[in-house]
Amino acid sequence: MSAMARHRLGSLVKGLGIVFVLLWVGIPFYTLVAVSLLPEGAPALGLELPTQVSWVHYQRVLTGVQSLWLYLENSVVVSLLATATALVLGLPCAYGLSRLQRYAAARTLYLAVFVLRMLPPITLVIPYFVLIGKLRLLDTKLGLVYALLAPTLPLAIWTSKTFFDAIPVTLDEAARIDGASAWMIFTRVALPLIGSGVAVTAILTFLTAYIDYIFAVTLTNHQALTLPAYIAGFKTEYRFYVGDMLAATLVGTLPMVGLFLIVQRHMRRVVLAGVH
Repeated sequence: MSAMARHRLGSLVKGLGIVFVLLWVGIPFYTLVAVSLLPEGAPALGLELPTQVSWVHYQRVLTGVQSLWLYLENSVVVSLLATATALVLGLPCAYGLSRLQRYAAARTLYLAVFVLRMLPPITLVIPYFVLIGKLRLLDTKLGLVYALLAPTLPLAIWTSKTFFDAIPVTLDEAARIDGASAWMIFTRVALPLIGSGVAVTAILTFLTAYIDYIFAVTLTNHQALTLPAYIAGFKTEYRFYVGDMLAATLVGTLPMVGLFLIVQRHMRRVVLAGVH
């Protein structure tokens, strides 16, 4: 096969891949928007364009008695607190594991973090329910943040360690020769070099906390209930409020879209660098 033929074949494969991804993402999103704009009681017609458009579902979830604002605020606040806590605890831990990975104890600890990351959240619900109940933190943002450290902290450690591993150890040694302490090396040498990695870690951690359902529905009731649990409430024993659910889902994606737009340059830089 000639070079020109291989180039054309490669372009065709890339084009088909792009089309597949666009259809895979676009069709569900189109259905989400189309059904949320249907009038009350109108049947969903698959991929057909709606003949009538109504904003009744958006009005209900934005201005109704059970509007989503309290739950959206809870989701944002809890996710920000969980992300900040995971970064404050996880970044120093990841740096230490990166620099001490030649020791068996550090490798064992990192493996334990990895195993904790792989645990299904449902297995941790009952222990956290008992513990947070003992602390009298049920249906509070603080209690939910504490529980969300189970999935977010291992993720923050696992992700940021990859970026610390890319920093040559010789930089640490040079800073140590100049009289820098371990904390100064971490804060003034290592952290500035992985600014994009910290941004990527933060957005992944925030997303993990933001979309959590199992902890929110188990550990909260109303005051600290988050958006995923609120959205799930549209499916009742007697009726499935599909239009309201999809309208609330679309509104709930806006904070994540905004966050992605803010850090997209960091995401692009990491992708171009080939760092996971």
